[in-house]
Parts: sequence; structure tokens; C-alpha cells
Amino acid sequence: MRLFLLTMLAILLSGCATMKTVKVPVSVQLPPVKLPAKPDLPIHHLNDKSTPDQVVKAYVASVKVLNNHINNLESVCAGE
Repeated sequence: MRLFLLTMLAILLSGCATMKTVKVPVSVQLPPVKLPAKPDLPIHHLNDKSTPDQVVKAYVASVKVLNNHINNLESVCAGE
């Protein structure tokens, strides 16, 4: 009987030795982030009477504005 109890105790203790640590995510309050305002895109100022040349120029200018806006957003995300 004594051998049985010692064996059971050894088995129970070995089970405790193999326990894994579980990491639980914790909610943390962060300060609000100031995002840059949405850019005013030149393509929004096009109308039905815009010439193809004006449309192309507006799209090129809009791409440049959007690239600049992306850079601003990435700097905000990087914490700069």
C-alpha cells in the first residue's frame, strides 16, 4: 500500500512539473493618436467639362498627394 501511495504521489507531482505558463492578453489604455486630416484631392474638383488633359494632371497630382498622406500616416504609426 505504501508503495502504491508513493507511486501515485510521484505521478501527481510529475504532472505539476510539466505545466506550461499561459500568457493572457491584457487590455491597456493608450493615449489617443492624432491622425492627419484627409487630403483634398485634385480629382474631386473635376467636372463633366474637364478636358482629358486636366483629368490626367488631376490624377497625377492626386497620386502625389496620396503618397505624401501615406508617408504621414506611416510616421504616425511609427510614433514619430
